[in-house]
Amino acid sequence: MKKNNQLTPERDYKIRTYDTKISEMERDLNVNLGLKKDMKLGRYLEKQGYNSLAKMLKG
Repeated sequence: MKKNNQLTPERDYKIRTYDTKISEMERDLNVNLGLKKDMKLGRYLEKQGYNSLAKMLKG
């Protein structure tokens, strides 16, 4: 049984929460964001002044 946040052919994204480590995102997306690997998504968004990941992605 697959967990809700696993990648599947039908869903090419993974649910991200504020406690997701940047290193996990980099690994899953095969990118290097140039950030500290132990930084969490919520802290990064806070430092950049975004309320949510969706707002950051909208630009």
